[in-house]
Amino acid sequence: MIIKEGDYGVSIYEAIKGQVGIFIQSGDMEVGVATLGQGEIFGEMVLFEETKGKRSASIVADGAVVIGTLDTLRLLHDWGTLPLKSKKLIQNLVKRLRESTNKVVSKIYTQSIENFTSAEGIN
Repeated sequence: MIIKEGDYGVSIYEAIKGQVGIFIQSGDMEVGVATLGQGEIFGEMVLFEETKGKRSASIVADGAVVIGTLDTLRLLHDWGTLPLKSKKLIQNLVKRLRESTNKVVSKIYTQSIENFTSAEGIN
């Protein structure tokens, strides 16, 4: 496991080789929300959300993977130079993405429970 949902951290990563899976916990189930490959960045939402470094998803290597870290201090410096309106725009987009992702994960979880209870004949 590269990142564990709920843990705190500020590192931002890049998949250099291989793939990673992104998972979000919903009830007693982990829901896969994405697979990222070479050249893709992950862990970046921590930079834009107001969660004070709390990770919103788990990231797990899908087989052999090589990852690198981005210069978080440089990114934070660059973030500090953006105009306030630009920061607000990015934060709003990230907030909406998070809300949409959580709704989809919740729906998948609910449907899984409904399918299970139907298959088992549980009312």
